[in-house]
Amino acid sequence: MQRSRYYIYYLLGILFLLVSCREEEIIGEGTLRLKVTMDGDVTTSTVTRSTESLTDKLNENCQVQIRNSEGGLLRDYKKLDEVPETLQFLSGSYKVEVKAGLNVPATFDMPYYEGEAPFTIKSGSAETIDVNCAIQSTVVQIVYSDDVSETFKDAQVTVSTSTGTLTFDKAHPDVLGYYILPSGELELNWQIIAAAQNGKTFNKSGTILQAERGVKYILTLQRETTDSTEGGSILTIKVQEEPLRTISETIVISKNPDITGNNGLDLNKTLFLNVNETKELNISVRATTALEALTLSCEQFKDLGGLPLNSFNILGIADNLKEEIKTAGISCTSEYDVKKEIATANLTISPDFIRKFTDIEREVVIKLSARDANQKLKEEKLDITVSNAVALTTPIGLEDIWTYSATLRATLNLNLYQPSIEKLSFIYWTEEGNEDESLRTTIEVDNATGVKEDKIECRITDLKPKTKYYYQVKAQTQQTESEICTFITGGNSQLPNNSFDHWSQNGNAWMLYDSEVEYFWDSGNIGTMNDVPFNAGANTTTNDNGSVRMETHKLKVLSIIKLAAGNVFTGNFVETDISAQTAELSFGRPFTDRPQKMSFRYKYSPQTVGEDFSKEGYITKGETDIAYIYIALINGSPFKIKPTDYMFNKNDARVIAYAEFSTNETVNEFTEKEITLEYSNKTVKPTHILVVATSSKYGDYFAGAVGSVLWLDDVELVYE
Repeated sequence: MQRSRYYIYYLLGILFLLVSCREEEIIGEGTLRLKVTMDGDVTTSTVTRSTESLTDKLNENCQVQIRNSEGGLLRDYKKLDEVPETLQFLSGSYKVEVKAGLNVPATFDMPYYEGEAPFTIKSGSAETIDVNCAIQSTVVQIVYSDDVSETFKDAQVTVSTSTGTLTFDKAHPDVLGYYILPSGELELNWQIIAAAQNGKTFNKSGTILQAERGVKYILTLQRETTDSTEGGSILTIKVQEEPLRTISETIVISKNPDITGNNGLDLNKTLFLNVNETKELNISVRATTALEALTLSCEQFKDLGGLPLNSFNILGIADNLKEEIKTAGISCTSEYDVKKEIATANLTISPDFIRKFTDIEREVVIKLSARDANQKLKEEKLDITVSNAVALTTPIGLEDIWTYSATLRATLNLNLYQPSIEKLSFIYWTEEGNEDESLRTTIEVDNATGVKEDKIECRITDLKPKTKYYYQVKAQTQQTESEICTFITGGNSQLPNNSFDHWSQNGNAWMLYDSEVEYFWDSGNIGTMNDVPFNAGANTTTNDNGSVRMETHKLKVLSIIKLAAGNVFTGNFVETDISAQTAELSFGRPFTDRPQKMSFRYKYSPQTVGEDFSKEGYITKGETDIAYIYIALINGSPFKIKPTDYMFNKNDARVIAYAEFSTNETVNEFTEKEITLEYSNKTVKPTHILVVATSSKYGDYFAGAVGSVLWLDDVELVYE
């Protein structure tokens, strides 16, 4: 086959207008414009298996990093919309790195691009930097010729590398597949499976040699001109390498419009206005292409503001209505600079209009929505609270509510707050305090630590578990009552049989429950003692003081010698896989409370790892064995565990909190230990809890030391 090389380029134009500053200044001034341009049908003719456009996907998957001359990371933006309009730097040398798309072995979703460029900022200079990102994906398209469509009622083509596989079918003829070729790999393997109208199945396979990144391969499935009816002999694949630049259409990936307040107006904060106060509000909108709509919505526009509509696009509304809205007090000017590709709109809400809303205490929400010509949408809202109160109570979320403590929050009216004389406090109480105010507790807020800009916070302790509390913020000079909010504290449950006093036997296997406690803990005993030709005693047993004893054994499975670590875990032993000499476990039991720590008592007698049970990269011959104890709170389904195949992963998205302890030291007497859970997500409750202890940390890989013994007792969850 004659080969020609064609490359796809993804042009990511990042325009930096960077103005350096004096050394004594903390930061300089500069602007960054980021524009992503793709040349070729890799973007424009793609029909993905998702309803989200490729443009939006690339926007959401575009990472921009800026590093200093030593490679240190200065800025890290996870998507295009996070890049601010203005970036500021000191004089010096820098590098910008851009990655867009999906860097995965194979996907139908989107291609992957990379690019970088160095730049230098000098005193008083302005620099423009272009970053060209080249496509890193190998692109595959399957074309079904007319004669194949007529002859075969179904046809699938599977294209794969050593790490990724995609299956193309007739139902999605325009789909493109994107592959990242592994380092040093230059092959794409294909296989055709087709069903003729008469029901006969045809199968054929082949390989594209010298495949390259940045090249699009068009595989045309066609019928050969032969009368042979042998399986697959009438089908063939024609491979083309087509220059994608023959298609001239360009897609621009641009930022969503920006909506910002001016003259001190922060749309991320509640705007407090006193009763009868008046104020002009100014809001700016900027976009990287023409603005099509700037919509304002408020349920009180008609009733209080005297407007003809509660919701309207001020850029596209009829002239007579626009004039009526302007007369009432809302006006807007807009322009589009074609050369700079910058659109701006300036919205003004007059003092007279605002005065219509401040006659009494109330809350007003004005929603703002900007849409540009690329159909990029940005939504913001202006929260206005009309009140003579110095502070207003704020509802708190799960991340603030624990078992014995909570963080109370309120919002401060900076127009009225006088920190030198104002004393702030929270009052909180239980249901009984509704009837008897003497049962309410007052705690003062430390102005130095509890007040941050317009936010007030105060941590309260010594609360009761699973109890409903009421709370309210107070200011010394405040005459208006603030809202009363509520929350319910978390539970403080402990694990069943956490002192390991209850045991029973299932055949020869010791089980960690009896008729008095539920089946919550399990071990590997059932797999080594029942109905399986293992030659060993129980790994996990009890002793006189009710602790659990875990010992690492050498087991004989049929004719194969295996290492089995003693273990205990919250979950259940599912089944033994004799053929694979392993077992399947279910890790996790239902649980919804949120402890901060776990304490336990343990002792450990480790042994030295022998050659038969070492594993490179984990633990090797001559090293001391390691005891391992950990706890995980899970939001989602329990973990399905099968040693060496699928293991527990503490970084799994289901894990919302985790803590662990390991040691290779000999501990002859029971010793108390406490480990602290690190929460990666405080906004959700767990659905399951997992506690695991083992005499050999790498027993999952059948590695460790025969004879290592771990004792565990009095496992307790600690709540705060």
